[in-house]
Amino acid sequence: MLSEAVEEIHRKTREQREREQRLLARRADIRLLDSWLNTVEGMLEGDERTVPEPLVKEIGTFLRDVDPKLHRALLRNRAREASRVLDVLFDAQEYLLPHFAEVG
Repeated sequence: MLSEAVEEIHRKTREQREREQRLLARRADIRLLDSWLNTVEGMLEGDERTVPEPLVKEIGTFLRDVDPKLHRALLRNRAREASRVLDVLFDAQEYLLPHFAEVG
C-alpha cells in the first residue's frame, strides 16, 4: 500500500513536470511569434514592404511545425510582402493562443 502511494506521488510529480515543460515551450513559441510581429510591424512603419528572405525562412520553419496551412499561406507570398507576412503571423497567434491556454 505504501509503495502504491509512493508510485502515485512520483507519477503526479512527473505529470506536473511535463505540464510545466509544455507550458514553457508554448510560452517560448508565443514570445518568438511576438518578436516577429514586432519586427514586421516595425518594417511596415519604416516603409519597408519586403521581408528579408532569411526572416521568412525562419518563420516558415516555425510555422511548418505549428500548422501546415499557415506554412503554406506564408509560402504563397513569393514576393515576401510584409503586410501578408504580418497577416500570417496574426493568424498563427490566433492559432497558438487557445492551445497555450489548454496546456496550463
